[in-house]
Amino acid sequence: MHHLKAVIIIPARYGSTRLPGKPLLNIGNKIMIQRVYERAKKLGYKVYVATEDERIQKAVEKFNGHVIMTPINCQNGTERCLAAWNTLSEKTKKNTNVILNIQGDEPFFPLEACQKMIQSFAQTSTDIATLISPIQTTKAIFDPHTVKVVMNKAHFAQYFSRSPIPYIMHTPKMDWLQKATFFKHIGLYAFRPSIFEQLPHLSPTTLEKVESLEQNRWLSHGYNIRLIKTSSQSLSVDTPKDWEAIKQWKDQEIEI
Repeated sequence: MHHLKAVIIIPARYGSTRLPGKPLLNIGNKIMIQRVYERAKKLGYKVYVATEDERIQKAVEKFNGHVIMTPINCQNGTERCLAAWNTLSEKTKKNTNVILNIQGDEPFFPLEACQKMIQSFAQTSTDIATLISPIQTTKAIFDPHTVKVVMNKAHFAQYFSRSPIPYIMHTPKMDWLQKATFFKHIGLYAFRPSIFEQLPHLSPTTLEKVESLEQNRWLSHGYNIRLIKTSSQSLSVDTPKDWEAIKQWKDQEIEI
């Protein structure tokens, strides 16, 4: 199998509603965006931070990272990624087989699983790849903030939902974990460049809007989303509480 070439883009927005300035928060002796960037570099590809804010731009340049300024009005991380991708040279684009989109608030994203996502594009049936991990608690099955996914035999996603899927008939809810494996979605994505460039032109769909899950738009339009399993419980930082938790977590997880 030939070695696939990837470009890694990390969207990092200053204006997070729940935790403003999130990418610049310190975790140990480094700011969060630097942790994500340095971890991404370990995959061995070119890494770019895509941001709308000069404070983040300056911070990334200070640790000698590559940064691309993007419009302030990008709707989400995927759009910000695309804006950054469009600024890259034709030569770079031509030599890229996979675009990996790593969120700027995932300082402990699973490296090995990301490498597997990239390699899954050796199969031409992969349009998009993303990560899933087995759900461990009954509470998470019923938590709408934990996005669930069901897949077919070939490990392609069939549907993403905030509801518990699959629904287990004739079984008390506390026993559901014994009856089936539930998977939660971890929002890191890899894209085939030709597919990635088509995504912004897709019309919105009902299943995307009602669930508030952008990936359902891609499924509704017939794209294949390959699911890569990881046991890693990646912890993203969305709220001040997460930030406190991550500071406790860091001691056993990363070199500081």
